[in-house]
Amino acid sequence: MKTISRIFEGMCLFSLLALLFIGFVFPYQNTRFHFDGLVSMNEGWDYSVNATLVKDVKLPYTNYETKVGDTFSISRILPEAFKDPQAVCIFTAYNSVRATLDGKEIYSYGYSNSDYLFIDNKGFLNNVIPIPSGSNGKKLVIEMVSVNAKYAGIVKKISYANQNSVYATLILKKFPGIIVCSFIIMAGILSLIIYFSLRIKTGHLDDNFKIIGICALCSGLWSINQYDFFSLIVGNAQVSYFVDYYGLFLMPISYSLYIYKLCSERCKRIIGAMCTVHTLFVLTAFILQITRVKELFNLLVFFLAMLILEIILVIGAIIYEIVVEKNTRIKLLLIPLMIVLIGALFDVVLYYLRIYSERFVTFPISILISIVIIMSFSWKRYLKIIADQEKNDLIIKMADLELMTQAKNRNAFEKEIVEISKNPERLKNIHITEFDLNFLKYINDHYGHNTGDEAIRNCYRFIKNIVGSKGEVFRTGGDEFICITYEPIENIQPNLERMIKEQNLDYPMEISYGTACFNPESDEDIHDVIKRSDKLMYKMKKMMERDKDKYKRKIHGE
Repeated sequence: MKTISRIFEGMCLFSLLALLFIGFVFPYQNTRFHFDGLVSMNEGWDYSVNATLVKDVKLPYTNYETKVGDTFSISRILPEAFKDPQAVCIFTAYNSVRATLDGKEIYSYGYSNSDYLFIDNKGFLNNVIPIPSGSNGKKLVIEMVSVNAKYAGIVKKISYANQNSVYATLILKKFPGIIVCSFIIMAGILSLIIYFSLRIKTGHLDDNFKIIGICALCSGLWSINQYDFFSLIVGNAQVSYFVDYYGLFLMPISYSLYIYKLCSERCKRIIGAMCTVHTLFVLTAFILQITRVKELFNLLVFFLAMLILEIILVIGAIIYEIVVEKNTRIKLLLIPLMIVLIGALFDVVLYYLRIYSERFVTFPISILISIVIIMSFSWKRYLKIIADQEKNDLIIKMADLELMTQAKNRNAFEKEIVEISKNPERLKNIHITEFDLNFLKYINDHYGHNTGDEAIRNCYRFIKNIVGSKGEVFRTGGDEFICITYEPIENIQPNLERMIKEQNLDYPMEISYGTACFNPESDEDIHDVIKRSDKLMYKMKKMMERDKDKYKRKIHGE
């Protein structure tokens, strides 16, 4: 049933992915979700800053005279297409944005304290400005204020379409990357589910799955933010800003912690110190950000320098572990680590070549592949740990188990006696019942040892049925059994006679027994109870042995 369930889940997932693929990628008109494309509107703008007006500029445009805190704006008369309702899309970096139509405000972001928390920096945002119908011929003014010198005076390209088409086109443009990043996040969630499931069901604490989960979530959230997911879906630039930098700052720590878990003690000290320094850096960056002393963006250079040093240390530690320590587990990390490094290097090259407007999915794909590989390694390692643990548990269990009857043995009985002796409350209600299979030697001599073994197994089975859930049965000798219960066992003799008769055995079976409970007036400990039950059992056994001739007659059917 589990196999069928997994096949069904796989089919559902495949069907969903196939639908998305057909809807967004397949090139035929009849099968493709259709949206009106964005129309560029980059010509004929007037740029204004500090009473200086630059007419008829083409976007994107940069005015290097604009300073931090200056209000700069662009304006133009809207064309005939704005007779119908439209939405203007403009990407802003670290700006407060306000739009007016013939002097009437129609859009605002970043001017209210509710738009951001603790900080002046408002991050990156795709501003979708709704333009009402009948706006053709009216003057649209978009004014901005930058809190960062790098982006002061910069105006990106502008496009328009109906509002749904703007969102749909922007998401569709980023769709392949968003899908890959979503799988990274799902891998992280799955890893955390595995971690907590193992913790609840088996009590096994494998931190590897927890670290992988955190690593995947940090990587996935940071990666998906590169495709403006939070900007488009959440619509809050500050959320995008925090996810961008904190996801980036935290990513290396989780990778390093995973490597730390696999290293020997010498390398653990180095990796551990590195993780500590990195964690303190992230904490300091957070404090500097919320106190408005330094922005996360301005700390990026320090982060990159620290990251390069960490990569060198990690690679050095891995080489040392493989060459010197002969650590085969960490050798498996080389493949996913190289995949991530190549993907990251390619992403950095694209970034500095300014090809980030159409962001490639190389780095997210490399992260996803490395996460899947590491999860696979961790799962195999976990299965080996569980197999070893089960093997050890079996060895421990076998030490307390008697193989022929599967009853607990004398060793288990002695340990149970010690535990009961430590707990006076358990001792108060203790009942000890001893059983002995009569005439076992006679059965062995006349029916063979196989039949004798069968008689011992039947004896245990009968006693186990009588005791039930009231306590435990231990085989303490060849034909001797002791039961520890916390209530008296009733109707022993009639129950034994009934079960023996029902079995219709080829040989007669007789079982002696003696039972005693703890008496605080005469018993000092559990051993006194055992002695009394033993005495009662042997008393009954002697009475039965007096009738040995009667037992023989039963054997011969007389």
